[in-house]
Amino acid sequence: MVELCQFVVKEKIDLALLQEPYVAQGRVAGMGSLGGETIYHYDEFYRDLVAVEINTPLDDGKKERVAFISAYIPSETDFIPPTRELEETVIKYRGKETPIIIGCDANSHHLAWGSTNTNAKGEELLEFIVSTGLEIVNIGNTSTFVTRTRKEVLDITLATNDMTKYVKQWKVDLEESFSDHRRITFQVNTEVERVLVRNARKTDWVAFASTLGSWVPRRMTYKSVAELEEGAKELELILVKAYKAACPPREIKLGKGQPWWNKDLRKARKTARKALRVALKRDDDASWIEYRSIRTAFRNECRKEERKGWHSYCESITEYPEAARL
Repeated sequence: MVELCQFVVKEKIDLALLQEPYVAQGRVAGMGSLGGETIYHYDEFYRDLVAVEINTPLDDGKKERVAFISAYIPSETDFIPPTRELEETVIKYRGKETPIIIGCDANSHHLAWGSTNTNAKGEELLEFIVSTGLEIVNIGNTSTFVTRTRKEVLDITLATNDMTKYVKQWKVDLEESFSDHRRITFQVNTEVERVLVRNARKTDWVAFASTLGSWVPRRMTYKSVAELEEGAKELELILVKAYKAACPPREIKLGKGQPWWNKDLRKARKTARKALRVALKRDDDASWIEYRSIRTAFRNECRKEERKGWHSYCESITEYPEAARL
């Protein structure tokens, strides 16, 4: 998850579709430092599926409400895809004519998406894809799942026909992901909308008080209830205007990543990536054993630095308002 967070920040990823993330106490672990908001839209929650709807301004001037779905299909050989949750969700959105994009760990083989062969699960899944009007976005046959003994295309990207033309630059990222699965990246061609928000914590209260002092009359007298109500409305408008002047809106920006990330971890990650390239090239037991050992050591160092970073942060809090936020 550390590597994913670094990747999201570096590449300025807007939306990541995860399958089988590490969960601790009901939350996806390791994602807190990215900032941003989580919006739950779907009225049911499933272990192997998450669906969100996002208002997406497309590059041809349209603005569509697009459903982005992250789905996992169990790897058991006797399981017949798709999952009930995936089927119901796709049918629901197709019924509403909502455009769909799906990132799926399919655990199924089919030549149609670049696998080395076709199995029964792949045939069933392809039948579902065709019957629901979905299209396969995958390009080529670069392996998305890589271990010492196996290299296969198991991860697929699907989209409804009306969305495929907007999905661009689809590719399998060959950099070390510190997972058996490689990352898949693509762009949904959109017009960039700047999102502006006001952060009350950054209000210039000196400017706020000064503005009020110049805008609010020194003496305010009212001879009737009607005049009092009118005066209250005027005061409310003055307060709002003064606040907006003292707290201008700022564009939302992605977080800067983990504050505990350092040059030693960056060096260790580089070593792990090099070890993976060697293992893939030599493809022998010794190289893969060495790679797994280096990868494990890197993960342990990340956990240690993360704990140290948290302890340092807690010890640095000396003022009550900051501590109260915990």
